[in-house]
Amino acid sequence: MEQILTIGMLLLTVAVFFNYILTFALIRRQNAASQARRDLVGFLEVGQLAPDFTAETLNGETVTLASYAGRPVIFLFFQSGCEPCRNSLSAYELVQTRTRLLNIEMVLVSLENAIQTRGFFNEKRINLPIIIAPYEENSFKTDYRLPGTPSYCMVDGQGFVRSTNFADSQSNDWKKFVASLEMFIISDLEVNQS
Repeated sequence: MEQILTIGMLLLTVAVFFNYILTFALIRRQNAASQARRDLVGFLEVGQLAPDFTAETLNGETVTLASYAGRPVIFLFFQSGCEPCRNSLSAYELVQTRTRLLNIEMVLVSLENAIQTRGFFNEKRINLPIIIAPYEENSFKTDYRLPGTPSYCMVDGQGFVRSTNFADSQSNDWKKFVASLEMFIISDLEVNQS
């Protein structure tokens, strides 16, 4: 009986160890697939200088990348017809609360015209800053190499891309990005002190 228990414990230990190895391999594979998908769709490279742009606020004020110089900014690219975009709005507003505490500006970039944008955001009563860069008339989306919406690009205070990816609030990539915001600030402060 004791021998059967020993063999059973040994088999159970081997099974648990094998399960651990498989789980680790699956996680690595998923992370590699996520990175491959990101590379395939062609986001900007982290560390490169962010392209300049010209866009307008809902009030008609012209903004460029220089308008955000000296502080980190997250551009969230959005279209009202995009279901994940609409589903993520409340999550973006919650993240904005956190980014304000970290002195990071968060701006929605509408890829639609002013009439569509104003109508949608007035209806939803969104409290995030909004700029308009209709993709048919403005190269912002193309210059930032965005494959679709919702997407984001974080630019540090010196104008360098710090992070870029899809911004569906339900995705693990977005959740990891939000969780890591404090680290961006710490590294940004180290750069500024050098």
